[in-house]
Amino acid sequence: MGVQLSVNPAQIACHTFILQVSAADPDGIVTNISLQLDTNVLVSAAGASAQLTYSSDFPGDLTFTALATDEKGASGATNVTVNIATLPTLVIDPIGFQTNPCL
Repeated sequence: MGVQLSVNPAQIACHTFILQVSAADPDGIVTNISLQLDTNVLVSAAGASAQLTYSSDFPGDLTFTALATDEKGASGATNVTVNIATLPTLVIDPIGFQTNPCL
């Protein structure tokens, strides 16, 4: 079973970003898909795809794990590490947000 997690691995603190997870099973049907941050389940859905909007207030690395299972009990997983960075304090970023507004 193939599991895919799509996200830009470089993000900015206090800005939301989208994580998209999907799975395909060549010999069956994907029945459940979930997305975890460490051991915490962020989203779980019936079927082969899910999407989540997420943000972090703190810089550092976050490891997201996508898990999928099929009707036969087989499973697949993939991991992506996202680096949350900060911009200099009190600067307007390219989108027009003040940087580090949550400090």
